[in-house]
Amino acid sequence: MEISPEDDEDFRFVLVSKLLTNKIIKFNFMKETMTAVWRLGRGLVVTELAPNLFILQLFHEVDMNRILEDGPWLFEHSLLVLARLQPNVPPHDVPLDKVVATIGNFVGTFIQSDKNNFYGSWKSFLRIRVTLDITKPLTAKMRIKRKDVDWSWISFRYERLPHFCFICRMIGHT
Repeated sequence: MEISPEDDEDFRFVLVSKLLTNKIIKFNFMKETMTAVWRLGRGLVVTELAPNLFILQLFHEVDMNRILEDGPWLFEHSLLVLARLQPNVPPHDVPLDKVVATIGNFVGTFIQSDKNNFYGSWKSFLRIRVTLDITKPLTAKMRIKRKDVDWSWISFRYERLPHFCFICRMIGHT
C-alpha cells in the first residue's frame, strides 16, 4: 500500500496494528472483541494485512486519540502495538516500537530495540537493549493496566549479566 501526499486526508485516522504473539488468532473474534472494548463513537473498519498485522480505519479524531492514549492494549494476554499510518510509508514499514521504548525506560534507559522484534516469525517476547543503574535491584516484572480490564504483568529476562543475587536482585554479589 503506497500513500501519495494528496491522499493524506484519507489516512488521517488510520492506524497500523501488530499483535505480538506466536499464537494463531481468530481475526473476526479479535476484531469484535477490540471494537467492543474500545466503544468507538464513529465505528471502525479493520483489515488484516498479514498474520497479526492489521490496518484500523477510524472515522474521528476523538476515537483515534482514545485508542492511542488509553493503551497499552492486550488481546488474549498479547500486546497490541499501534501507530499512526504515515504518508508514503507502507504499513509493513511503520515502526511499531514506541511501546517497547516505554517498557525499556521502566527497566532502565532504553537504547534500542532488536530489529527482528517485528519481522519474521512471531515470538512471545521482545528483545531490547537498556542501560541499567547498577545501584538498584533488577526489575523482575512490570504491571500494566488497560482501562476497564484487570491488571496484567510483563516479566523481564536479562542477557549478558554479571553475577547477581537472585534474592535481592542486586548486581555484584551472589
